[in-house]
Amino acid sequence: MTRGGRSGRAAGEWVGLVGFVVATTAAIIWRDAGPGSPLRHLYTVPAVWAALRFGLGGGLGTAALAAFLEAPFLLEAIETWGLDAGAVEAIVTLGLVLLVGGLAGSLADRARRQRERYETVLSLQRTLGQPHPLAERLVEIDRALERFLRAERVEVVVRREDGWLGASGVRWLRAGTAGARAAVEARSFYLPDAPGARVAGRPRRVLVVPLVSGGLVLGVAGAERAAGFSRDDRAAFETLGVQIALALENAGLKDELQQKIAAATRRLRELDRAKSELVSVASHELRTPLTSLRGFSELLLRRRYGEEEGRRFISVIHSEAERLGRILDNLLDLARIERGQELALRPIAVAVEPMLTAQVDAFGAQGARRRFSVQAAAGLPRLLVDPDALERILTNLVSNAVKYSPAESEIRLAATPAPRGRVEITVEDEGEGIPADALAHIFDRYYRVPGRDRAARGLGLGLALVKALVEASGGAIRVESALGAGSRFTVSLPAVS
Repeated sequence: MTRGGRSGRAAGEWVGLVGFVVATTAAIIWRDAGPGSPLRHLYTVPAVWAALRFGLGGGLGTAALAAFLEAPFLLEAIETWGLDAGAVEAIVTLGLVLLVGGLAGSLADRARRQRERYETVLSLQRTLGQPHPLAERLVEIDRALERFLRAERVEVVVRREDGWLGASGVRWLRAGTAGARAAVEARSFYLPDAPGARVAGRPRRVLVVPLVSGGLVLGVAGAERAAGFSRDDRAAFETLGVQIALALENAGLKDELQQKIAAATRRLRELDRAKSELVSVASHELRTPLTSLRGFSELLLRRRYGEEEGRRFISVIHSEAERLGRILDNLLDLARIERGQELALRPIAVAVEPMLTAQVDAFGAQGARRRFSVQAAAGLPRLLVDPDALERILTNLVSNAVKYSPAESEIRLAATPAPRGRVEITVEDEGEGIPADALAHIFDRYYRVPGRDRAARGLGLGLALVKALVEASGGAIRVESALGAGSRFTVSLPAVS
């Protein structure tokens, strides 16, 4: 219904109420029953109706109209017959009409105000639950509070990680203002005569309440108007402040939960894709050594070969069997890590330089067309590690360097002492490097750098297992890389004290 329609309806109701009071007075006059007539009780009906419909003003106004119309007859009766029983009854009745009209109107106003408060709370909760930017939601909150408080201006300012956010600035929080004190002291302030009046000749009233939840000030709400704020208004605004704070907290938790769900969903999808790719890549990785084992063993079974050629076939079979064993070891270690089991390690004193040299010899024997260099500082202490774990760490790092660096490029292995009784081992290549956005994920299980040459196949487990083995050995690993500038992996491990 439009505002004009509501005004017309209210005017019609007022005409009806006035007509009812006038008709009741006319009936008393027509019957000539005097002020003590039983018809006087009918005044209660329009007074109660006006109170319920229009509040305190309506109830008292209708009761006053009845008293005004009844007064001439009551005064005439008192002048003629004195203050007899009929006059006393008439006075009591009019007093009751005024009392009932005022009381019913007051209760109706209170109930209406309470309903407005609940509707405002629901509106605020719906607004804060919307997916719009917070600044836009604060604009709607300000408007809802302006309507509820009948204020000229309302501003809600919210604390954010990067500062304070308000729909139209943060003037409530300027140094020395009531808003700044409310944010610090977590209590409300009412200024009945605030400086800087906005209405000529009338003081400006300002009410500021903190938005507190769980002992934390989440924001400040301030309202100003020319009319004063009653005690009920202040209590209602403080209650709404608590509701806004709870709604802000819930909205924040909802946003955080949605972000976590979205991140978890993305992660699950990535893992699902990664595991699907793992099956594909693992089948390829397993099929390659199995094909070699089957082919060379069939050749040995079908015919006799010379000693030199037979040893070459057996060497290939042995190499492929070891490769198959490494793949299975990686898969078994992955299964242990996913079950939350610790890797079983047996640390002993291990010399570093021979381990680095053994890696260079092994990859050189496999035909890796790379230039290797080994540098170990003089007097380097021995490591306190599981030698098999160290061998697997180095094999994975050097294997990656070979995979992702061009032929004839240099791969440098170095070992140097580090503070706090540790030794740092570095494996550095001159390969294609790792994109900056991938560096945070290269130690994740199943992860392979997007766009990386698929000819360099793998399960995406090597670096994840390297990190697990390093940490299980009491060490740490870090990587430095840039596209086109190669990669440098640094492993820090404890030395024998």
